[in-house]
Amino acid sequence: MGDVERQLKWKGFLRNWDPKAFCRMQLHIIPCLIYAFAREGNVGRVKEIGEEMVQEGFGRDEMTYNFMIYMYGKRGHHDLAFHLYKDMKTGGRNLDTITYIVFIDSLGKAGKITEAADVMSGMLDAGIKPTLRTFSGLTCGYAKAGMGVDVEETFNCMVRFGIKPTHLAYSVMLDILLRSNETKKSMTLYREMLSWGFKPYQGLIIRMLRTKFNS
Repeated sequence: MGDVERQLKWKGFLRNWDPKAFCRMQLHIIPCLIYAFAREGNVGRVKEIGEEMVQEGFGRDEMTYNFMIYMYGKRGHHDLAFHLYKDMKTGGRNLDTITYIVFIDSLGKAGKITEAADVMSGMLDAGIKPTLRTFSGLTCGYAKAGMGVDVEETFNCMVRFGIKPTHLAYSVMLDILLRSNETKKSMTLYREMLSWGFKPYQGLIIRMLRTKFNS
């Protein structure tokens, strides 16, 4: 039994646990419990309470959606999170800024690039400015999928938004350019990378030398 459940049992909320009876409690209590279980990382309880909310006719408010999607994304349950996201968008609701950032980053790093791009589009439509973390997640996702053109577009978009790329973003971009034999672009990026105080990994330096020598 987790810390949250111990506290609730102590308070008398969870004596003789019955999900159906539990969901008849006042509506404002349920999102608070979902939030508590989400903080504990208890995926089973969050899923159970969330489903019972809908079955009992309560529906989910924006705060509950955000709690659930944030927790599912952080715990690697990307399909569950994305299903909830699409359900939320259908109802005309939006994620909050933090959840958008964490969810896109999580999807991108998991290689769920189609879903990550979809959520990124929703973030922009909601008027929320992307952050370094969202761009990094997308860059990693496109790189894993071998989508070099999309990596370059994402990198350039990050720069246009006035966000300084990270060492990882520069390294991924430089690797893509070298693999594509874009010698001129790779040298320009290499100089820019050095100007920010970043040094390429040894493997990239060796590849750069080979590319320059072959050209």
